[in-house]
Amino acid sequence: MNHSIVLDRNSFARLQGPRRLRVTHGTVWLTIDHDPEDHVLTHGQVIDLPAGAQALLQALDAPARTCVEQGEAWWQRALRGTPSRVRA
Repeated sequence: MNHSIVLDRNSFARLQGPRRLRVTHGTVWLTIDHDPEDHVLTHGQVIDLPAGAQALLQALDAPARTCVEQGEAWWQRALRGTPSRVRA
């Protein structure tokens, strides 16, 4: 199941994996618990949140829009040969 998140500038949303997050408009900042790297994503970029991941999403400009999709199982990603979590 897919749903959209629309964020005003500096507003936040919490996400829980497994999910695929696709930015459809604007720029967002994403931090994932226990991940030392933060992510800045712009239009068209995608990130996969692993199962059990807790994440915080913030709009860096307004409005920022994302599409949140149910995440793929690890074996589906392996079959597609997609090792990277962030893709353009």
